[in-house]
Amino acid sequence: MESGKRDMTVYAPIDPGESMDAIGNRIQQHAQIRGSHRALIDEQGALDWRSLVDQVNRIANRLREAGLRPGESVAALSGNSRNDVALYLGTLVAGGCMVPLSGMASTEALALMVADCEARFLFISGQQRELFGRLRALLTKVPGERIISLAGALDGADYSLVDWLAQTAATARPEPVTLNDPFNIIYSSGTTGTPKGILHDYRFRQRQMVRMSRYGLDGEAINLVSTPLYSNTTLVSVLPTLYHGGTLVLMAKFDAHRFLQLAETHRVTHAMLVPVQYQRILAQPDFDRFDLSSFKLKLCTSAPLRSAVIADAMARWPGNLREVYGLTEGGISTSLDCAA
Repeated sequence: MESGKRDMTVYAPIDPGESMDAIGNRIQQHAQIRGSHRALIDEQGALDWRSLVDQVNRIANRLREAGLRPGESVAALSGNSRNDVALYLGTLVAGGCMVPLSGMASTEALALMVADCEARFLFISGQQRELFGRLRALLTKVPGERIISLAGALDGADYSLVDWLAQTAATARPEPVTLNDPFNIIYSSGTTGTPKGILHDYRFRQRQMVRMSRYGLDGEAINLVSTPLYSNTTLVSVLPTLYHGGTLVLMAKFDAHRFLQLAETHRVTHAMLVPVQYQRILAQPDFDRFDLSSFKLKLCTSAPLRSAVIADAMARWPGNLREVYGLTEGGISTSLDCAA
């Protein structure tokens, strides 16, 4: 692919015989083969694969019409919603590099990230409207007419998503990509406080999406997502679920009691959580009255999980628990099977 981005070298071991069924192609198959299967559930209700992929393709086609070239970056002040998921996948279908930005960062840091990744477009989640209001004056690098609100009219944005997509067809035209092409850039504060862009190529994400299916994150998974989509922790479970045609249950904001309600209602099988979430969920006074028998696996990362919490979860929460240690940059990961 001819890339519009500057070179960002990725040092990953290369297997000369490695091949790939890119996620942009995979989701088209889901729309055809299992179009009525639920792709995601959020506060608006359920969305099936056919409907999600139609929106994904419209976003991809509009990005190309508006000038996005393969390899160029699309940034987003992300939230957890169907439009955020559709944007992520639409960017990939168009051959772009997705750059999810943290709503926890300062406006100064966000402006630096947008400039650093050379974003050709900036999308604003409905959950980040107030933050964008403070950020808008600092944005000098995004080309004109390319700031789009994902949730209705927004002061400072050029379009709402609905208006921006008007008259755009849902024709499936996934951009050809290779294992060496950019997939996403994740910003990490590191130890200096200056945001650092971590580039993941298709090779990195493809291996990860295939590998995570061994944990049951496949077409039958129902994955409850309660951490932000801008976090690599979240993407480690979200992307495999989408790649294999499973179902995401999206929480706009984490609440321990609501988590339990959603898990029971939707017969959730998987969740990726950080330690403090385990503590808050297990501390709910009525935890034991919820039917969590559908759980197959819970994952924990980002910080050590205390042995007492592990013991409590294994005793009271059905399904296995695995602690995962690794780096956003990649390399070796370590998984602790808490049932072993």
